[in-house]
Amino acid sequence: GRQGRHAEAEAAYREALTLRPEHPALQRGLGVSLYWQARRDEARQMLARAVEVEPQNPRVLTGVAETERLLGEHAAAATHLLEAARVAPDEFRLAATLASLLLEQGRREEARAWLERSRPDVIVTLTDPPIVALIAIAASRATNSRFVFLCQDVFPEVARLLENFQGGAIEKLLARIGRYTVKRADVIVALGDTMKR
Repeated sequence: GRQGRHAEAEAAYREALTLRPEHPALQRGLGVSLYWQARRDEARQMLARAVEVEPQNPRVLTGVAETERLLGEHAAAATHLLEAARVAPDEFRLAATLASLLLEQGRREEARAWLERSRPDVIVTLTDPPIVALIAIAASRATNSRFVFLCQDVFPEVARLLENFQGGAIEKLLARIGRYTVKRADVIVALGDTMKR
C-alpha cells in the first residue's frame, strides 16, 4: 500500500544521496518520505540539512516550508517562506503560499503586504484545460491584474473529436466556461483570424 511506496521512495532517495550527498532536493524528498512514514524527527533532521546546504535557494526553502506545514510546524514554515520570499520577492505563487500561512496565524496585515508586493501585472491562461481559466480569472480579480486569454484550441468544439467525450452536459459546461472566460478577458490572443471569429 501507501506505506510501502513511501519506504520505496526512502530507499531510492537514500541511494541517490550516496551519489550526491549534498543535493538539497534529494534531502527534502527523503524528508518528505520519512514524514509520510511517521518518522517526524528524522524528517526534521533531513529538512534542516537541505536548508544548510542551500540557505538562499527559494525552491529549497519553499519545499522545506511546505513539509514543515504538514508537520504542523507553522512558525518554522513561516520563517522559511519569509526567507524564500525575501530572496525571490517577485514570485507570486510563493507570496500567495506565504500569505495563506500568515493568515492561518492571524497575521492579516503581513499577508496582505506580501500579496501586494508580489502582485503580477498580468495573468495569462491557455484554453486547455478550460477549467484553469476560472482560476486565472479569480487570481486576476484578487490581485487586480489584467487577464489575458491565449486561445490555442476551440473548446468545446475540439472535445467532440475525443473518442470518449460524453457530450451533452459536459459540452454545455465547457461552452459556458468558454463564454465566461472570453467575457472576463482584458485581452484575447488568438492564433489567427479564423480563431478570432
